[in-house]
Amino acid sequence: MRSYQARWVVPMDRPPLPGGVVAVAGDTIVSVTPAGETPADVDLGDVILLPGLINVHTHLDLSEAAACRPASASAAVPLPDWLEQVVAIRRHQTFAQRQEAMQAGLLACWQAGVTTVGDIVTDPQLWPMLTRSPLRGVAFLEVLGLTLPRAEAARRAAEAWLTPALSGASSLAGTSPLAGFPVSAAAPSSESAEPAPCRWRRGVSPHAPYSVRRELFAAALDLAAQGQCPVAIHLAESQEEAELLHTRRGAFRDLLQRLGVWDPAGLIPSWEALLAWASSHRGPVLWIHANYLAPRSLPAHHTVVYCPRTHAAFGHSPYPLPGWRHAGVRLCLATDSLASNPDLNLLAEARFVHQRYPDLPAEEVLGMITREAAAALGSEAQLGTLTPGKAADLIVLPWPPGIPTHTDPCRAILESAVPVAGVMIAGRWLSVPNNRRQSPSLPENDGEQRPAPPENGEQ
Repeated sequence: MRSYQARWVVPMDRPPLPGGVVAVAGDTIVSVTPAGETPADVDLGDVILLPGLINVHTHLDLSEAAACRPASASAAVPLPDWLEQVVAIRRHQTFAQRQEAMQAGLLACWQAGVTTVGDIVTDPQLWPMLTRSPLRGVAFLEVLGLTLPRAEAARRAAEAWLTPALSGASSLAGTSPLAGFPVSAAAPSSESAEPAPCRWRRGVSPHAPYSVRRELFAAALDLAAQGQCPVAIHLAESQEEAELLHTRRGAFRDLLQRLGVWDPAGLIPSWEALLAWASSHRGPVLWIHANYLAPRSLPAHHTVVYCPRTHAAFGHSPYPLPGWRHAGVRLCLATDSLASNPDLNLLAEARFVHQRYPDLPAEEVLGMITREAAAALGSEAQLGTLTPGKAADLIVLPWPPGIPTHTDPCRAILESAVPVAGVMIAGRWLSVPNNRRQSPSLPENDGEQRPAPPENGEQ
């Protein structure tokens, strides 16, 4: 067991603890105590400890698609035109390029303090790459098909993807979750000769109302229910989407005709119909964007996902965040992809929201990328807070220079630009804060690309 003290510990399930101590044994948090209650092995110094961040919506295989990114809100193209650019990139992307993009995205996530992601996967062959990373997550297979033949092919693909979940079989055995990542080799670790447990689960993402046939929505929801898997659906992302459903005309119809996949008989009747169909699904459902959906009550296991800087990049109408809060619906923040966002820095999204909504409590904003995000993925029993018995996933941020010492640490994080200085996943430091005191066994975080330790656990 090893214990760490910080100027502030922010557990996210209770008020922040000045001088708090977090004790870790193996890959699990064993205690979180106030200052003076238990001695610490390591004094991390003038820093803030937080739970690892959870980015519930990414497209990591678009991490090399910056050419599609809107230069500014005033210069943003309509969503259908932007999607046509993304489709062109995907059609020309080789598998090796998808791998490179995925690796770049995974690295960008953990460097920004993200320890768990909800990623939209377009190629099932990328699954091993996800499971070999040290991150945790849910891999949502994207299924598309508005025409009947494409919808049937997508249904079969979803069934094959979810087969491990439907059968309850393990989808990974003996794969090192650290391969290919820089790791602090001398840091305490729970790695052993035993096969590493898979930190990833499978989900399904019937893409959006303009790209998924109504029967495919029903099939995907049914398969996810059978496998107790989470579902992610892009909904009400643009006014063009609303126009398509209401009139069967507009820019989305033009795009679908150009792509040769137009079939008006396959369209869902309305956003409301899809919400009603999904209401009976007992697992987690993530409604991605919902930029133009009127806030209303949703089932407790449903979550609305707001991607703040992507929303701003397209010049959308003001986000209905106050309405969703008033309706009591769980809200999370996410980055979306590098095709619409300058980076995968989830804290930057939270800071953006804090600037736009200064009356929103800072703790609530941080909860949208920790506690509530874990619940959105169905992982609240293991992740999202620094709680004894939960996974030892945590991040370290230096106390922001120039911020008064009496400032609430949640506000201090959001009102500064300090970067993440240390990341621990499952009790193992991927990057170690370099201002810790009395910690001779922890190496300096010098940025060197260290190889993963041998899989037999020897250091």
